[in-house]
Parts: sequence; structure tokens; C-alpha cells
Amino acid sequence: LYTGEIETWRSSETGLSPVETYAAVVLPELDGATTPVPLFGLERSEAAGLDVTDAAPIAGRPERLARRVLAWARIRRTPPEARRVALVAYDYPPARGNAGNASYLDVSASLSAILARLEAEGYDVGGGSEDPLGELLDAGLDNEARGGPWQGEHLASERYLEAFERLPARRRDEVVARFGPPPGEILRDEQGLRVPGRWHGNVFVGLQPARIPGAGAEASHDQGLPPHHQYIAFYEHLRREGVHVVVHVGTHGTVEFTPGKELGLSDSCFPDLLQGDLPSLYVYTLGNPSESTLARRRWHATLVTHHLPDFVPSGLYGEAQELLD
Repeated sequence: LYTGEIETWRSSETGLSPVETYAAVVLPELDGATTPVPLFGLERSEAAGLDVTDAAPIAGRPERLARRVLAWARIRRTPPEARRVALVAYDYPPARGNAGNASYLDVSASLSAILARLEAEGYDVGGGSEDPLGELLDAGLDNEARGGPWQGEHLASERYLEAFERLPARRRDEVVARFGPPPGEILRDEQGLRVPGRWHGNVFVGLQPARIPGAGAEASHDQGLPPHHQYIAFYEHLRREGVHVVVHVGTHGTVEFTPGKELGLSDSCFPDLLQGDLPSLYVYTLGNPSESTLARRRWHATLVTHHLPDFVPSGLYGEAQELLD
């Protein structure tokens, strides 16, 4: 944090000052650095009647970074056929007709192409699928509340309660104040909290939960809105299933807009709590550098960018061409 004091950082909603942002994040990013986890700051104390400022480690942050580095190494050391991958598409804005929506990307075709490429690289994709997103929707494995049998994944309520109790008390209070006591009522049945998705061999294809089911697009960007119980359960389920890496497919999801510091996240910021030690990749359009910065800095994602669709001159005709001439 250079000149920043740890206690000031802890209480700050922004996290880093502009100077710290430039020196500690922007310049390293230009060199290719990822995962901006604050490791050291300043602490004040008194010695021999003097006000002394020392550099000190920020409790828990070096360990978090180390575990994420080890998680990346774990991927390298795991043979492809044993790697477990989560491909997450979006339900944005939340509605069945928008499932898999993304800016300038055909998510359905992309998911199929990714599965095919993974299979060619030796991953177990269970035979793959020509339309994994369509299969999810045909089976009703989305974020719509409906009765009848659910053929997707669950996180058992007792497992969720264990995970919920590990959250900081302040964050638990925020979730309960907005969505009631755990495990909540959103997409919950007698088996637990529903996780929209299915496995293709060792590759999970799923839909990220809505920030609020049925709400408009504005809820997706609401940094004051805590994630509900089923949202928290989704990422807890991926960790419990031993996923090596989570890949968010398309621009853009919502996890990077959950409450917490803008930059230099702590262990009480929701993006950090939801991600845990999971390595993250994010398929993102080149045409949205501002919000992709949030994905890099708040979700600690490594971006895999894609180009915009090609544009070609449409040409004119008749009197329109005459007018141009």
C-alpha cells in the first residue's frame, strides 16, 4: 500500500488511493501482472515516546495469494484427463430468454467449441455436446423458479449452512437482512439449493445465478446488493466439486459487482469470498475495457479477449447514392 495505513485500508470502501492504484496495480498490469492482492501496509505504534510507522503484512492476504498461486500450479501438475473445469454462462438480464446472453459472442456455439477443443486436448468431456446451453434450457436447468423434478446439481442445505457460517459476521448480517435466514427461499427444494448446470465428464456447464430473480438489469450492477443464498451456494458447490478453474464465458457476469472494496480487496469483500482460491479465466470482449478492468481487479480474473464481429461497408443504392455523390 506504499503510504497507506492498514487500518485506513480496512475501513475504506475504495480500498486504494489513486497513487496506490497507479503504482501498485496499473503499472504492474502493463507488465502483465494479475491478481492484485494487497500484501503490505503501514502500521503506527509508539516507541520511546515517538510515533513510529512500520511496514507490516496484512493478515490473511499473503496466504490468499499463495493459495491461488498453488492452485494454478495444481492445474499444471494435473493431467488434462483429470482436470475439472467449470464453464459459466450468464443469465443477464435475468430471464430465460436471455440465458447465455453476452456482448458480441455466440455463447451457445462458443461453449460447444470449447468442449470440442478441450476434448482434443485430452480433457474428459463425456462425449461433448453440440448445444450444451440449449440442453440446459430444454431440461429446465436455469434460474427460473418452477415446480416439478429438478435434474441439475444441488448443494445440500447443511453444507450451505457450514459455508455461510464461515462468512464474516457483517456479511452474514447483510445477506440475512435482505434475503432472510439461510438457506433462504430462492431456488431451494427439499434436496437443498439448486445449482443450474450439468456435468459433461469433468467439465461443468452452468448458468450464473441472477442477482435477484426477475429483477431488471440494473440489479446486476448494484454494488450495494449482497448476493443471495443460492448465489453464494453456486460458487461453494464448484469448490466442493473440486473444480480446478472456473471460466466465465462472455461479457459480462455479475460476481465482480458484488459488495466490497473497489480495489485492493480484503477477506470480507464478497468477490474475494465467493472466489476463494479458485483460479479464474474470463472470456471478454475487447470492446469493453472499463468493465473488464473490474473483472481483472475485483474478481482477479485472467482475461481471454475476443474481437468484435467484423464490419463491412453496406453500400448505398438509388437516390441515397446520388445524394452521397
